[in-house]
Formats: sequence, structure tokens, C-alpha cells
Amino acid sequence: MDRRAPGEVSSMPPSKPDCSIQGETVIGNDIQLTCQSKEGSPAPQYSWKSYNVLHQERQVTPGQTFSLKNISTEMSGYYICISSNEVGTESCNITVAVRPRKSSLGWRERGRVKARR
Repeated sequence: MDRRAPGEVSSMPPSKPDCSIQGETVIGNDIQLTCQSKEGSPAPQYSWKSYNVLHQERQVTPGQTFSLKNISTEMSGYYICISSNEVGTESCNITVAVRPRKSSLGWRERGRVKARR
């Protein structure tokens, strides 16, 4: 027998979120990391944890979207979105690998142009 009041919604943990990158991971660009759980009641809260390439943890950032401006190679690393509510937690992760900007002659590296072969 269902003991919920009419119109009452049962609690449900968040579904595994989908993580994505919007924008091109090239030095100097702006990118956004997004995270979305399709299910969860009450609605999930989101936060981002990240680790640099040396596996050192960076500051936790709240929100469903994590904006990175004027990206550099120091921003490369492992980003984890945590989707949670009072009945559960799920996560997804993205590896961000910031690449050098391409010039018309080849890859630009530390002020020098490196020819492509």
C-alpha cells in the first residue's frame, strides 16, 4: 500500500550525470565544462573538483557549469562533477588537455614555430 499523500513525490538519488566540454581546448580560449543529471528528487546540487597533471587537488567550485577563461596548459587535468541530493551522490569526469594554438605554418611552441611533418 502506498502511504504517500496525493501529489507527493518520492525521493530519488541523482542519475549518473553527463559531463561535456563546450569550446576548443586550445591555449587562450574560453571553455565551459557542463554537468547534468537527468533524474533526481529533490533536484541535485552540483560541484566540481579538479586535479592538475601532478594529481594535486584544486579548490572545489560550486555549480552545474564550470567556466575556464583564457585557458593555459596549467589548467590541464582531471575534472570531476559531483551531483548530489539528500538521498545520493553520483559523479562524472572529464580530462582537459590544453593544446598549443596552431599557426598557419605549424604548431606554435614557446614563441617558435615547429613545422609539421
